[in-house]
Amino acid sequence: MTLSHENIIMDVFERIEHSNDYSLRIEIDKIYFDLTKKCTLGLSYNLQELIKRAYKEDRDSLRKAMIAIIQHSNSYFKEQIIKYSSLKEDYESKNAINNGLVEKLQKLW
Repeated sequence: MTLSHENIIMDVFERIEHSNDYSLRIEIDKIYFDLTKKCTLGLSYNLQELIKRAYKEDRDSLRKAMIAIIQHSNSYFKEQIIKYSSLKEDYESKNAINNGLVEKLQKLW
């Protein structure tokens, strides 16, 4: 059974390894707005509804926003490796997960 693009997007979104210095929900909303000049549902609905609406309105912009968030998180993890070398394996593991998610997103369209 193959997953629909919408289900793949949801799966990726739920699996993103990100820094806790921002809210993933707010960040996706801000980047999506920067790309489309359209708001998603914002904070008034649950995350799945937010992603579904953004997907229906402009799925390529949603994909780009998610890739940007993942790349930002990977940069953060690389900085953390420099600061906390004892956690190198943990941060490299998070980067590896995120790199796989980016590949998945890039293959969608």
